[in-house]
Amino acid sequence: MCLALLVAAGGCTHVQLRRNTVRQALTVGDIHQQQVLDNLAMFVYNPNSLPTFSYPNQSSSNVTDTGTLQGSGGFGRSSGPFLFNMLGSMLTGQRQAAEAFTLNPVNDPRKLELMRCAYQKALVGCIGMPMSEACPDCQTIQKKFYTGDPDGEINATANGIVSSECLDTKKCWFRYSCKKCLPKY
Repeated sequence: MCLALLVAAGGCTHVQLRRNTVRQALTVGDIHQQQVLDNLAMFVYNPNSLPTFSYPNQSSSNVTDTGTLQGSGGFGRSSGPFLFNMLGSMLTGQRQAAEAFTLNPVNDPRKLELMRCAYQKALVGCIGMPMSEACPDCQTIQKKFYTGDPDGEINATANGIVSSECLDTKKCWFRYSCKKCLPKY
């Protein structure tokens, strides 16, 4: 009976592995969201910050089940012949799970410059600081990124795609304050 239980339990490893893998895949969005929120907080504190961002490149999920069944028996004699007088068994089981991500940092200066401009534009309506017009020239960088032309008109070529013009600079679309002052939703 113990052996049947051990064999049956070992067949469930793939179910746990599937659950862990699905949960791990769902965390990719959480990683991105947390990085964006961290960058926004950093830019509220210092609008001239350098953004940081890494994207998950590889991940792994491992589940390992191990089990051991040990048995022992003994013979003894009190006054007559040797008799089977002792039986013992021990069953142990263990499950180990490990998950990991490999993150690749964005280290291209042009991408970081574009991200910096995007965060600054997101904050224009919140902290009242205008976007950088000198170094870097955010308008020119965004026009070149979205239209391919430093003098291009973003609205004319957007054709329904998400662009920097989606951020209304007259409104603040998030709130910031000390942790105690923010409402819980």
